[in-house]
Amino acid sequence: KQGDVVIGLASNGLHTNGYSLALKVLLEKAELGLEDKPEGFDCTLKEELMKVHRSYFVPVSGLFDRFEIKGIAHITGGGLLENIPRIMPQGLGAEIEKKSINILPVFSLIQKLGDVPEEDMFRTFNMGVGVVLVVGREQSENIISELKNNFNLNSNVIGEVVEGEDVKII
Repeated sequence: KQGDVVIGLASNGLHTNGYSLALKVLLEKAELGLEDKPEGFDCTLKEELMKVHRSYFVPVSGLFDRFEIKGIAHITGGGLLENIPRIMPQGLGAEIEKKSINILPVFSLIQKLGDVPEEDMFRTFNMGVGVVLVVGREQSENIISELKNNFNLNSNVIGEVVEGEDVKII
């Protein structure tokens, strides 16, 4: 419902989407090597691109017994802009605060080197958010604490459910 919040669960990289664009920009256009360690990275480009997709099953399924989870979206192809609307009832959308997202260095590098418009980045990549949960505002801090304390999974409120039909990055 309007006023519920959107919690973003951190991703650990590209996961499974956007590899065609990432490789075209990083390897072809920018001519980076797989053994290069770009500024801001804590590993080589190869290691970044090969990171295993984080599984959210155990941490998220553990929440159902204690909290009312109103919506879950896995941020895959279509990014935040296309995946969040799929879980919203008619007449509702979301406003996502860009500053609340820990945008991973790989996404910033792709955007910069490829001169990729921000909207395209949020439509193609997870941008650092692997899953979103829609929950009541009153439960959000307890859910965030549980994810951190029990699963060492960083998460935070990244937005709010609003009237409308789409997702706006503000």
